[in-house]
Amino acid sequence: MAGTLKRASIRYERFMALIKRNPEPTLVPTLDIDLVRQTQQCSPTSYLACCTKLAGRLFKNDHALEGEVLKNNFAETSSLYEIESRKSTIPVCVGIVKR
Repeated sequence: MAGTLKRASIRYERFMALIKRNPEPTLVPTLDIDLVRQTQQCSPTSYLACCTKLAGRLFKNDHALEGEVLKNNFAETSSLYEIESRKSTIPVCVGIVKR
C-alpha cells in the first residue's frame, strides 16, 4: 500500500507541473491523482502552498465538466501526461470519475 501511495504522490506532483506548463485546457486528474489532491485539501494552507509551488496557481477541479468536454479534456490530459511520463518508469493509471 505504501508503494501505491508513493507512486500516486509522484504522479500528483507531475500532474501539477503539467498544469503549470499547460494552463489551457482544463486538465482532468486520474482517480489516484485526485485522491491525493482531495486528501491534501484537508489542510487548506498546505494545499494552497503546494499549488502555488507546483502549479503556479490554485488548482480547482472543475466539476462542471461533463460529457464530451470532460472526455476530450481527459484525453488531452492523458496525452500530455504520456509525453511527460516517457521520461519515467511510473506507469500512467487510466481512470476517470464518471459524472
